[in-house]
Amino acid sequence: MSVLFFWEILCLHDTYSKCLYSAEEKTQFCVRDFLPAMSEATREVSLTLGESATLATSTAGTAAKLLYATVWQVRQRMSMSQAFR
Repeated sequence: MSVLFFWEILCLHDTYSKCLYSAEEKTQFCVRDFLPAMSEATREVSLTLGESATLATSTAGTAAKLLYATVWQVRQRMSMSQAFR
């Protein structure tokens, strides 16, 4: 499966979920269903100190990239909206 196809599926899911589910329902799903399932699925996973450090570094890098992408997208939208004034 190509990355583009996977991205299209995510975008469609996001579009439909905005129409079908309220923010409260999404929060309830995360707290009631998703987080307990993830906790159960990873209960027996143990990481060494080196693996934990690698995971933390990768997670921090991903978070930084997501933050940068969000700021970039907001700035792009702001400049586009000013162009149409």
